[in-house]
Amino acid sequence: MEATADTPYPRASSDGHTVYVNGSTCDHSYLPLNPLVVFDLPHDKSLPPIFLTSQIPFNQEQVRLWLHEEQLEMWADVFSKFNVDGHKLSTLVDCDLKPIANQLLGETYTLDPKFLQMVNAIVRLRCQHYH
Repeated sequence: MEATADTPYPRASSDGHTVYVNGSTCDHSYLPLNPLVVFDLPHDKSLPPIFLTSQIPFNQEQVRLWLHEEQLEMWADVFSKFNVDGHKLSTLVDCDLKPIANQLLGETYTLDPKFLQMVNAIVRLRCQHYH
């Protein structure tokens, strides 16, 4: 798996026989924001593993509706201000989330239960959209 703009280093690779995975769920701030590593191993051993990614097909209005469904309405305006759509939710990491949370909750955002509730909701949403 090649490094991309969204993934600065390979999270998984294969040498044709063995799959190597950097499967850490938590980021450097110990938040469970690293995307899950999901892959399918075909029964036919001549075929390589298929790596799946989370692709949330939401526009900004659908993100707002999702936040409402999750009882996280307080995040809606600040998510809109930072142009958070489904793609951004799929790839959001701590450095992306910090200015959003900081604006809403202040410098101690990581200690706020509202922040952890939102992080857990993002993780659940990502799990529903692996392709």
